[in-house]
This record gives sequence, C-alpha cells and structure tokens, in this order.
Amino acid sequence: LAGFTKQLALDYAEAGIQVFGIAPGAVKTAMTAADFEPGGLADWVASETPIKRWIEPEEIAELSLFLASGKASAMQGQILTIDGGWSLM
Repeated sequence: LAGFTKQLALDYAEAGIQVFGIAPGAVKTAMTAADFEPGGLADWVASETPIKRWIEPEEIAELSLFLASGKASAMQGQILTIDGGWSLM
C-alpha cells in the first residue's frame, strides 16, 4: 500500500489532489474488543507500546481531519504512522 500511495500522490499532485496513507497501530475498536476480554492481549500490547496504551479511534479521526483541513497543503504522499511508537522498536 505504501508504494500505491506514493504513486497516486505523484500521479495526482499536479491536479491538486492530495494522497496520504495512515498506518495505525493497535486501535481500540469493536474489531479488537476480544483483546480486552480475560486472557486477551490488551494489557500486553499496552505494556509493549512506548506510550503504554492503545490508540483511540478519535486520534485517527483527528489526524484524518487535519489532513483534509487544508492545513497540510504542503504535504503529499506521506505515510503517517500513528502507532504510539510501536514502529520505533
């Protein structure tokens, strides 16, 4: 997906169309609810993540809103990692 994002960004930049990729880490959603049940991985994931917690869906939404707001007008083709530092390890 990273290559696809970058190619789309190159193809559409002159038309003023911005393209970004968002690479989330462990996000607390209905899809990950089983991880929060007894015996699940929620505590382990949080303890192994540098910020010591899961990402909230609202944090992904806020990043998306920023990218769509016009305040990121000088950005194009970036893959934005929002994973609490997981990818640093």
